[in-house]
Amino acid sequence: MLAKWQLAVVVMVVLLMAGLMGACDKAPVLAKGDPAPPFALEDLRGATRPFPERFAGQPVVIRFWADWCPACRSDMKVLDQHYRQRQEQGLKVLAVNVGQDRATAQRFTDEYQLTFDVLLDRSSEIARRYGVNALPMTYLIAPDGKIINKIIGETDTATLTNQLNRLMGGNR
Repeated sequence: MLAKWQLAVVVMVVLLMAGLMGACDKAPVLAKGDPAPPFALEDLRGATRPFPERFAGQPVVIRFWADWCPACRSDMKVLDQHYRQRQEQGLKVLAVNVGQDRATAQRFTDEYQLTFDVLLDRSSEIARRYGVNALPMTYLIAPDGKIINKIIGETDTATLTNQLNRLMGGNR
């Protein structure tokens, strides 16, 4: 449980990060039907993972997160449960850690026993490219590489289930 001063620091960091992200380049507004912007990021093992090349023809969830984000904690557990159930159907999850180092992301991944790919966006460049202004932020990408939906902030199990059913079923 966070002490009041720790919670205040977290809130200040969130507000500062949101302000910085908004003050930098004008954040793009990605809409349903837009192609998902390409990127290449390192995973926790140091291998470069290019998107969309490596994931062409597969439904992909891109989740932007950080370990200091309280909503990310519960959301990541729920997302991992869905991934475990649907990975054999071809679902890919790319959990993009925003602005943190490998050790921090690895500790979080180990603590929550996450089984999907965790990528490192240390400079937050990819988060800016995707217009991320809150964490967590989730994009659902169809097998053709186009965005079918975006979820801003924390989501509940029912909403995530519904969105993944649309993604996996092609019901867009």
